Amino acid sequence: MNYTRNAKLQSSTGQQKVVLEVWGVDGPNSASIEITSKCNLKCTMCPLTLATSSTSGAVTHLTLPLWEKFLKGLEQDISRVLLTGFGEPMLHPHLLRFLGDLQERSLLTSLTTNGVRTTPAFLAAMPDLTYLDHLNVSIDSFDPDVYEAIRKGKLGKCLDTISKYAKARGPRTTLSVSSILMQSTLPSLKEAPRKLADLGVEHLVLQSLFDQAPEGLDQHLSGEQLADQIGEIQHQGAQAGVEVHFELPDRLQLELHDPAAANRNYFDDSRAHGQSRVCGLAWDTTHVDAAGKVFPCCRAAAVDQGALGDLGKVSFAEIWQGQPYQALRSSFGQADRLSDLCATCTTVPAGLHVHAGFEGRVEPVIDQADDGTLTLYVTNCGTRDWDAEYRPSIGTARPNDRESPLYNKSWISRNRVARMHEGRVSPGGRARFTLPVNVSDGEAAKEHFQLVIDGMFWIPGTHFSLRWDVRADNIQH
Repeated sequence: MNYTRNAKLQSSTGQQKVVLEVWGVDGPNSASIEITSKCNLKCTMCPLTLATSSTSGAVTHLTLPLWEKFLKGLEQDISRVLLTGFGEPMLHPHLLRFLGDLQERSLLTSLTTNGVRTTPAFLAAMPDLTYLDHLNVSIDSFDPDVYEAIRKGKLGKCLDTISKYAKARGPRTTLSVSSILMQSTLPSLKEAPRKLADLGVEHLVLQSLFDQAPEGLDQHLSGEQLADQIGEIQHQGAQAGVEVHFELPDRLQLELHDPAAANRNYFDDSRAHGQSRVCGLAWDTTHVDAAGKVFPCCRAAAVDQGALGDLGKVSFAEIWQGQPYQALRSSFGQADRLSDLCATCTTVPAGLHVHAGFEGRVEPVIDQADDGTLTLYVTNCGTRDWDAEYRPSIGTARPNDRESPLYNKSWISRNRVARMHEGRVSPGGRARFTLPVNVSDGEAAKEHFQLVIDGMFWIPGTHFSLRWDVRADNIQH
């Protein structure tokens, strides 16, 4: 929800109104959505196969009304949409419609597929999908027998599809292949970079299983031999010109070289060590399943726990700013308030995320000096001081860090307006910001801003906009 407070200001030539609009809880920067729970494979580790996911009970395609509701609720803040989940997106009859809608809204898009099935229509559309900047194909093993044992499909079909994608894609689409690290998959992954280079793929992503034990799901994923195998994959990648990425590099390093630390930081219940989890997803992103249920992440949907709302019943804004989401965010501040789901998560380490201690509220009042300079006040609503180490600035928003047309030389930079005046603002205190933003009489303008601690994070709750308009009847109260 947003609320608006207006301040009537006098310009030199007449009455000009500046509207301060405070947006409350900031919307997510990205969102993932499972557009279908139908799949043409039966991967042994998939939540659909294991019947644990939120949509594993029945095959479900995301409906057009839910898709429209999803777009309407997110398009103002979001910059990226990930079409991913546990079903196969290529099986949805409206996939091209969805991609076109995202393209029309200039939303960067990632699409993950198993690569077994594609359509001539999709291949024909690829060159013009300029906002489809990432297409990922999941393979796991380049040994046909191992691939079939894990995925119950034919590797040859997948490799043929990848070759078609590489030839059909537009210049902005990066093509990657992802593989899950298991002892059964590792031997063939040493051959992956060369094979991918031959197919025209530049990136190999090595993933870790969500909920594996320290020794792996099916075999031991630790020890010096495994480190040597992964090192060989990296070496082959460098030789073939294929970049090798790790989805959870910090966890993997501990698994390989310090299993005790891996247990403590990732695999133990963090509450047993009096710790929370270093997770910022509740502030930054969201996941929607094919039935319209909203989860904080895809892991929650994988086990059908922690649903925060249903798009079929309420708007996304009501879910994102509602009590369940707010309670989830506040739970990261204290270990004993953390849910079982979050306390046992294996994808982020134990600790305290900075968001848990930082939050602000833009006060609904602005002052104006004789030269037109504005002064804004923001209350520190978190539990941490704003000081020399964590000193907030006002940056441009929607999207963040955008160069502003209102920039002048009094700004810090083209996307940073000003820093707070005070050296320290404790929780409950109020920071003051002077905004040298001048708009000529008779000129209409609008700009979005948010508080940011540079190099670290954007402070939740501090997104606001300013609008200048000379006609009172144009101001929305």
